Amino acid sequence: MCITQADADFLLITGPDDDTLGVEAAFKKIRAPLKVVHRDEERVREVYGASVFLLRPDLHIAWRGERCPEDATELAALATGWQPPARAQLNLAS
Repeated sequence: MCITQADADFLLITGPDDDTLGVEAAFKKIRAPLKVVHRDEERVREVYGASVFLLRPDLHIAWRGERCPEDATELAALATGWQPPARAQLNLAS
C-alpha cells in the first residue's frame, strides 16, 4: 500500500480485527473524510509502540493507541481542529 499526500482523507490504520465503528461515526458526524485500513504490521507496532494509528492528510500521526476508542468524538475534533458551533451568544452588557 502506498500512501501519498495527494490522499486528502484522514487514515485510520488498525489491526485486522479492530472495531473502528466509533471512530468512523465520529468522523462522519463532523463530515470529515476518513479511510480505514486493516493491516497486521508487527514491525510498525514495534517501531511506534502502538497498534492503531490515525494519520492526518499530511501524513503526521495525529493519534496512536492500542485500540480504537468507542466514543471518538474528542479524537475526531482534536485531529481535524473541528469545534462545535456556538450554542448561544453571551450577553455580557448589563
